[in-house]
Amino acid sequence: MLKRLRLGPSSLMLVESALLGLFFVQALRFLIGMLYTRTAGASLLAALNAIGVQPLVDSAPSQAQVNAEIAFTIAMLALPLLAVLLIRWRSVILLPILLMVIGRVLVNQPAGLSATQAAALVVGAGLMYLAFIARWRATLLPLFFVLGLAGDQLIRAAGNTLDPSTFSAGYAPVQLVLSVLVTIIAIAGLLWDRRIPLPPRPHPRYGQIPFWGGLGIGGLLFIQLALLSLPNAVAAKADYDYALLVPLLLVVTLLPAIPGVRGLMRSFIGNFDGGVRGWLWMLLSMLLVVLGTRLNGLVAAAALLAAQFAITLMWWWVVKPLGERDRSLSGIWLLLAAVIFSLLVVADLFTYEAPYVRDFGGNLVFLNDIIPPLLRGFQGMGLAVLILSVFLAALPMTQTRRRIPWDGGTRGATAFASGVVIVAAALGWWLARPPTIRAAPGDSTIRVGTYNIHGGTDEFFTPSLNAIADTILRSGSNVLLLQETEAGRLTSFGVDQPLWLARRVGMD
Repeated sequence: MLKRLRLGPSSLMLVESALLGLFFVQALRFLIGMLYTRTAGASLLAALNAIGVQPLVDSAPSQAQVNAEIAFTIAMLALPLLAVLLIRWRSVILLPILLMVIGRVLVNQPAGLSATQAAALVVGAGLMYLAFIARWRATLLPLFFVLGLAGDQLIRAAGNTLDPSTFSAGYAPVQLVLSVLVTIIAIAGLLWDRRIPLPPRPHPRYGQIPFWGGLGIGGLLFIQLALLSLPNAVAAKADYDYALLVPLLLVVTLLPAIPGVRGLMRSFIGNFDGGVRGWLWMLLSMLLVVLGTRLNGLVAAAALLAAQFAITLMWWWVVKPLGERDRSLSGIWLLLAAVIFSLLVVADLFTYEAPYVRDFGGNLVFLNDIIPPLLRGFQGMGLAVLILSVFLAALPMTQTRRRIPWDGGTRGATAFASGVVIVAAALGWWLARPPTIRAAPGDSTIRVGTYNIHGGTDEFFTPSLNAIADTILRSGSNVLLLQETEAGRLTSFGVDQPLWLARRVGMD
């Protein structure tokens, strides 16, 4: 079996990429939520201070702190540009790996950097790492995302949709162990790989991310993080059972990682002309997203699951082979991917926040006829933003006509990957199963409460779900009516707040 699986340095690199992919996804989700909440809190504090009101609580960050975090985030997103200069030395891949593992530890135990800045360090270093694996380990780049997203689903199932790895203080020792483990694996894998002569170019292990690949990664990251990789978001859109969707979504997310499945899809898509198959795949994916978000029940859930399978397969198209004389500019196009993803996140934000857009004051009054109307115009355009992201995600596929990157692999690899998918689905089902709710015996009084939880934050937008849960428990309410709840938005860390609160306080 070991010979069939061809265990070697590539196996260590696969484990390394899977864990770093998990770190990247966790940090990116956390970064989006923190930038939103801290910016909103600082803006509210500045508005109160401007009219001479001093808040009684000090949970809001200052504008200077938030400005420093935003500037640091922008600087970190430029890290992949370093790869353009350093990518010829494959040993330098240890630099982004070390930055990622250090940053991921600091997210849980801030020291010198805030948790927001630490998450930005992980994301920026992750983009730099992607440039290196595209150049030296191209076959692992799709698995970086697929396995990272699947791992994120499992951890969120364990936390009832909230990621305990970024919000639980008790997770810090676990993260430290994982970071040390990744570092050891990365060094061992690199030393082992250096003992093997490099094959001449062109070769499947050498690749690059082109311009179209950068657009594709930006679109893929958004559609995955905003909807398709979140079982609770899929459940909310389709009005279907969350506990059932967790294992099913894990299966469709991981199916493309099975070489045999990719081989079957290669045979299927090979029946279409190279000039049209990418566009047909794009239209099919768009149709599935529309059906999944406009219908309800089983049909909608099935459509979104099928969309997740089809769109996850697109990760294999963002890399193209590196020719003998080609120079890798992946770092530049990864920066483009970060810009595209950021713009999609901002557009998605204003599909909800458009009613709260205020006019500019002071020296910026001249923009009031342009910017505020534009931002308010995003209201209700959530589906349009999702469709745009699918369009961008499929562009690399439309531009690749002579090559189908879905390789078949060996029977041993297919069998092993299939076993992993089955185990992951079973674990996801066990973690997401609903708890048994027991009614309080002998209580003839029903207490009904109403609670505006402000999107899971306090009055200054500091995440406070645990404090909200404690308040609910102290209230003694049997029935609770919640307002301003969110079930999977990027800005609220992807948490299904009613589901998490219900399971936290033992209610249905």
